[in-house]
Amino acid sequence: MRFVGPIAPEISQCKLLTFIDLSRNELAGEISKEITGMRILNYLNLSRNHLVGSIPSSISTMQSLTSVDFSYNNLSGLVPGTGQFSYFNYTSFLGNLDLCDPYLVPCKDGVTNDTHQPHVKGSLTASLKLLLVIGLLLCSIIFTVAAIIKARSLKKASKSRAWKLTDRKEDH
Repeated sequence: MRFVGPIAPEISQCKLLTFIDLSRNELAGEISKEITGMRILNYLNLSRNHLVGSIPSSISTMQSLTSVDFSYNNLSGLVPGTGQFSYFNYTSFLGNLDLCDPYLVPCKDGVTNDTHQPHVKGSLTASLKLLLVIGLLLCSIIFTVAAIIKARSLKKASKSRAWKLTDRKEDH
C-alpha cells in the first residue's frame, strides 16, 4: 500500500515517534512545517516521492534529528545550512534538480537565503585550507633546517679541504 497526496500536518500530533520512513510513496505537495513539533524524532525519510517546494528551515531546530533523506523528490531552493542541517550528508538531498547548496551544487541567480550558514562540507573546506597552510609551514621549516644542515656540512668540508691543502704544501 502506498500513501498518496500531501503529508498530513496532523503527523506532528504523533509526539512520541522517533522514526518516520515515508519513502517510496506517492506523496506530493510541500513538506509540512508542523513536522518540527515532533521533538524526539531521530530519523526522517521522505525520499523518492513527489514533494515540491523548499525544505523548511525550521527543521534545523529539531535537535534530536540525526538522519534525514529528502532525496529524489522535486524540491527546490536553498538547503538550510544551520542547526542539524550542518551534520547531514549531501546524499540526503540528491535527485532534487532545483535544490542547491553553495558548497555542493551552485545556486541559480536569485536563489538566496541570508540565514544560510556553511555546511560541514564548507567547514571541511576551511579545515582543509588550514591543514594545507600548516602542511606548507611544516615543509618550509623542514626545508630551512635541511638547508642549514647542508650549509654547515659544506662549510666543514671546505675547511677540511683547506687544511689538507695547506698540510700537503708543508710536506714538500
